[in-house]
Amino acid sequence: MIYLVKATSTPLVWVLVLLALGLVFLRWPGKKHKCRLGIALIILAGVVLYLLSIEPVANGLAYPLEADCAEPSPQAVADLDVVVVLGGGSYISGYESPHRVMSSHSLARLCKGISVFTQSKAGTIVFCG
Repeated sequence: MIYLVKATSTPLVWVLVLLALGLVFLRWPGKKHKCRLGIALIILAGVVLYLLSIEPVANGLAYPLEADCAEPSPQAVADLDVVVVLGGGSYISGYESPHRVMSSHSLARLCKGISVFTQSKAGTIVFCG
């Protein structure tokens, strides 16, 4: 049961359901108001998909998840055994260039990870992503 809830709770599933309902109502025979409802549902699905794709909305949705995460105390940092730095993405540096450049998120994480590593007694630093 929990797997069904997890599978249907993503926004992409909601958009696909709106599109499917819109197409069903659009193809409804003989009912003009159902056709208008179908068009409205398809437009709504497009607007929801667009809004969830742009950065300000994505940041607004992620902020409450990240706002509760506090800086670790100096004592907690000093007691670390391993420091793990997660990646933040990269992009191609130029037209048809074989080299990739770290994104600003990756660079900030790298700097913070090295800073935490030097402040701790950790013997290992791991980079992922």
